[in-house]
Amino acid sequence: MITHTSRSPSGGAITVLVDDGFGDSSNKAFTALAVFFGEMYIATHNTADGYEIWSTPDDLGFFRRLDDGGGDDHNVLVSDLERMDDYMYVGVESVGEPFEVLRTHDGGDYNQEDSDGFDNPANFRANDFAEY
Repeated sequence: MITHTSRSPSGGAITVLVDDGFGDSSNKAFTALAVFFGEMYIATHNTADGYEIWSTPDDLGFFRRLDDGGGDDHNVLVSDLERMDDYMYVGVESVGEPFEVLRTHDGGDYNQEDSDGFDNPANFRANDFAEY
């Protein structure tokens, strides 16, 4: 299954923005969306190569921001993207190892902010964030 995302500014017609998994049939679903500093970010589920994160400033061109599960193909999907203040946080699901929580200040550089599943090897998914 190849997924797509679309928009409808008035609730009427839908315009398809992406219909081919960003050119990778292993991107099985879009799993998270966020707006961060004026750009829309889309994250994927990819069990073959690891998740990807893409962004667009204008719905016309998409730019890959992170791929190959952030360098670890065990990281198969992004479960949440959440903007909090000047950062965007990324919750990751991993297969066979603990999850990761990433943070970016610019959408291009990502740093791991947790200690692999908060030091618990049974924690495989950072499911959802909330600003507090």
